Formats: sequence, C-alpha cells, structure tokens
Amino acid sequence: MRPIQTASFLEKQQRKRKRLGGMIIIGLLLLSTLGFAISGTGITKQKKPEGLQYDGQYWTYFVSGTPKYRFAYGLEDLNFENLSLIKKLFDFENKNLFIDSNNSASIQEIALNLGNHVSKISEACYGSCSKDIPELSCDIDGILIVIEPEGNSVTERENCIFIKGDLKKVDAFLYNLLKLN
Repeated sequence: MRPIQTASFLEKQQRKRKRLGGMIIIGLLLLSTLGFAISGTGITKQKKPEGLQYDGQYWTYFVSGTPKYRFAYGLEDLNFENLSLIKKLFDFENKNLFIDSNNSASIQEIALNLGNHVSKISEACYGSCSKDIPELSCDIDGILIVIEPEGNSVTERENCIFIKGDLKKVDAFLYNLLKLN
C-alpha cells in the first residue's frame, strides 16, 4: 500500500518532472545547434567533378587528358532546380536529335556536347513554323529539344525535352544529363 500523499508533495513531484523534461528539451536543442555549427552551414556546395577545368573561356571536362565536353558556365553558376528529366544519356545514343531554338549559342552547346552520342543533329520546329525546316511533334523517332527563352525549368514529354531558360539552363540540363553535377 502506498501512503497518502499531500497536495504539496504531489505539486513538488510535478514541478520536478517538468524541470527535468524542460532541461532535456533544452539540452537537445543545444546539442542539435552545436552539431549544426560543427557540420558547417548546412548549405551543400556543388562539388566540381574531377576533370572539369576552366581554360579562361570554357569549362572543359577532360577524360584521360582529352577534352570531352565543353560548357559556357561552371557548376557554381547554375541552378539545378526545376530540372525534371527521366531520359539518360543512353536514350540519345545513335538517335536523331532535333533542336528547336532561336538561340544559336544554345544549339552550339548541345551539338558540341551531344554530337558524339547521337547519329545526326538537325534543326526542326516544334509544331508549325515559317522556316524551311521539318515540323515535328513529340511522337517522333528520335529526340526533339525545344528551347524557349522565358522561364526556368527543364521538363520532358514523350520524345521532347523542353528547356525554358537561357544558356545557363541549357548547361544545367547538359551537366545533369552527362552526370557531371
């Protein structure tokens, strides 16, 4: 049998438990803050892959001392958010690549980096256009890359890849596709 406890005794016990619980919570908060401070700022910096070097004009990725890929922008200059891509580099192998863009630098960047992986690169229009080039849709046998200057995303639908943004977004797409980010 337990002895009868007074109200003041029960109140003291309850205060003890609350203090102990409060001290445990404060201790956890202090330890988590300390762990966060020791581990760094919490912001992960983009690591530069081995073999990626800046030559004063381009970022060049070298494999066994030979330049393999070239980019206008380095990893730290790019935003890899809003990059929804299912296709992998092997999906481009030996296929026709069509590009719809008014930006010649973007066309050049894609052609330079994917030229060794595809069978042919050609300009095309997504849908109808006034140019004398093929008008294609996403149900083609090959891959169509559509580059639009407005926006900040890379999305995919069937055999089309829609890059919305400038040359930086094109480079982010290429780094991601080539698994260099």
